[in-house]
Amino acid sequence: MKKITLLILLPLFCAFAGNAVDEAMLSFDIEGGAENNKVLYSFVKDEEAGNNAKSFFKKTITLNKKNYLTAKRVLAEKGVPKSFIWIAMTETKFNNSVALKQTKTAGIWQMVPYASRMFGLKVGKGVDERKDVEKCTAAFADYCQYMYKKFGNWGLVAVGYNCGDERLKKVIRKVGSKDLNVLLDPNKKFLPKETRIYFKRVLTLAKTANSEDMVEFLEDIEESEAG
Repeated sequence: MKKITLLILLPLFCAFAGNAVDEAMLSFDIEGGAENNKVLYSFVKDEEAGNNAKSFFKKTITLNKKNYLTAKRVLAEKGVPKSFIWIAMTETKFNNSVALKQTKTAGIWQMVPYASRMFGLKVGKGVDERKDVEKCTAAFADYCQYMYKKFGNWGLVAVGYNCGDERLKKVIRKVGSKDLNVLLDPNKKFLPKETRIYFKRVLTLAKTANSEDMVEFLEDIEESEAG
């Protein structure tokens, strides 16, 4: 009887997993399914979104719930896809006190000083608005909209945020393609390994967020805050 039940439920679990991956891809303007995006779909293998990933996901958001909710709200107000929230989780786990001396980045989005000032943040002696989650998220969103006007694709925007939009523009011109499967192909190495790992993590988090139980968890987080 148990075997029969498992045989009945297994296709359903696979369907939910498939939908979660497809939704994650579509949120970054990646269309065509697994057949046309073999490199990108290989980034989000099933085992990477198991119980350990979900436990990490819940713990991370619970620890910095306020920052998560603030960033999510501002992204929505600015018209940036909700999946971009997972960039902040990848960068800092929503911890706005993170600052790296080597890259001179700070805040939940780890923005560099130049881009921060370009989009209205005060960064200097005695002041660093990158550590203000609301202001920094607004600047990040404006930067994303700026890149979207340049590339016309949210997946390219997400990648450009990591490797630099000017660098991505040069690579696209050199390669002659805007296809992320080409640009992020680990065998061709058009973009840095760091960028491939970063985008893989963002996609995996987006996939985890789209799973049925995580959708319910995120809804509960928002309801508890509203209550």
